[in-house]
Amino acid sequence: MAARVKRRFSRTGLVTTVVAVAVGLTILKVAGVNIGAILAVLALPLAFAVRPPVCDLLGGIQLALQFNVGDEIRLLDIDRAGTIRDIGWQSVTLEVIVGLPGTFAHKGLIVPNSRMVEMVVER
Repeated sequence: MAARVKRRFSRTGLVTTVVAVAVGLTILKVAGVNIGAILAVLALPLAFAVRPPVCDLLGGIQLALQFNVGDEIRLLDIDRAGTIRDIGWQSVTLEVIVGLPGTFAHKGLIVPNSRMVEMVVER
């Protein structure tokens, strides 16, 4: 029997919030309040909230243009070498070899795109 996955956000909750904000702003506008200033103040926290996902998305596009799956790279900032296994919208997955001689193991290293773009990478 498959386990039910709980969603982080419900669509009905999002729609309800958007409608409530729209109704509230309309009421304030009818009452003569300058909603431009209110929207400007609300835009700042929104900008900070969407910054990390946007950086990861743009970083993923940049990395997909520069690298291919299967490329051997070395991340000089964290002193790790590996093979690119996946370039996603949010992160890059590398297959790295870790361990002592004779006990090597392949591990997946997941690096956020926003961080990967800032690193020094050697091919």
